[in-house]
Amino acid sequence: MQQNICNLVFSIFEQPSCVDELNATLITLIPKLDNVVWLKNFHLISLCNVSYKIGTKILVDKLQLVMKKSIHPCLCNFILNRRDANNIVVDQEIFHSMRGKK
Repeated sequence: MQQNICNLVFSIFEQPSCVDELNATLITLIPKLDNVVWLKNFHLISLCNVSYKIGTKILVDKLQLVMKKSIHPCLCNFILNRRDANNIVVDQEIFHSMRGKK
């Protein structure tokens, strides 16, 4: 089983076009209540292929190594656990403190 998954992941890297076959996702709705009236009364469940998840996880791990070397540290969108909103708050604090200065 493990060898089959490894071979599959290697084949994805050799022939990226075969990813389309693995990227089939089933979506189902499970009712939360007995008498469902609204769409919000459903749980949305998506089932994707385990092999696809493994392949994308490996690809993300490899890309993170490359991105750490090639992206400037000031670009917050590529830093783990940092968002644009963090920079906006810092900017607002800087401008606020600069208002009283000449």
